[in-house]
Order: sequence, then C-alpha cells, then structure tokens
Amino acid sequence: MGYTNAASSDFWNIPLAELQTPEAFEGMFANEIRGIARDPSIPDYYTTDPQAEVLVFERIPPEHIFAICTESGQDSRQLRELLPSFSAIEIDVCPKFFKPRTDYQRWKKDQIDDITLDDEAPF
Repeated sequence: MGYTNAASSDFWNIPLAELQTPEAFEGMFANEIRGIARDPSIPDYYTTDPQAEVLVFERIPPEHIFAICTESGQDSRQLRELLPSFSAIEIDVCPKFFKPRTDYQRWKKDQIDDITLDDEAPF
C-alpha cells in the first residue's frame, strides 16, 4: 500500500512487508500526508492523496473481477474484443474515474517534484 505514488522516494527505504499491513492501508486515508491536510470535501472512501495506490504482486483470478471501468465506449469495445473470454465481467464506461479529483490541484506540484523518472523501481 502506498499513501502516495509508489514511484515516490518516500518508499525507497521502507521494507515491502511494512507496506503490506492493515496500518499501511489505513495510512492511505490519514488526516494529513506529507504536510498536506486531507480535503474535508472528499468522501471518506477516497484516499487522502489522489495518487495513493494498492500494488498487487500476484495474478488476480478473473472470477474476482466483477467490473472494469473504461474512459470511453471505444475503450470498452476494444477491451471486449481483446478479452472475449471475460464475457461475465461487466465493462462500464466511467469517464469520471479518469478525470482529476476535486482536490487534485493541492497535490499537483508536490507529486511532480517527487516522482522519480529513473528506470529503477524502489522494490
């Protein structure tokens, strides 16, 4: 679990086991991250930082995937063509999931300054 973008240097020296705890998950919803307070206007189920992410290190079986959201109808059609065996999975067009959140501006500069562009990942 990463309370911010996994490419952030914040995670370089944290053992992977520490990022795989319930506390790490809860940290994604902290009242403050990196000196930036949680925006009170965002829903409780939003992570505090818009770039927080859950990293998955194993294959997710298709039967555990209930729906896939795409940005456009074209994306949805292309995905359905590429994955015909996933006919039981609902593919929805959800453009709002691909737009910046209402609180994104408060994070924008901080995120750009800290993202590493190296080829080496910290894990």
